Amino acid sequence: MKMIEGRTVFEFTSIEAAKSFALRCDKPMQIVLGTAPMYWVASLADASWLTKKGYEEAPASERS
Repeated sequence: MKMIEGRTVFEFTSIEAAKSFALRCDKPMQIVLGTAPMYWVASLADASWLTKKGYEEAPASERS
């Protein structure tokens, strides 16, 4: 787990691990491309905030 300006993200080095974690969460989560080579899993609100800060959502092809 990592805090970014008060927002919580969960860090993973592979898209597979990020997907596995996101699917097991009780609340909907989104995968964001963090600082290379990290994938971040965050709540929808935190992921929206991250994308407004310039981070990108993981491409749909990687999330499926």
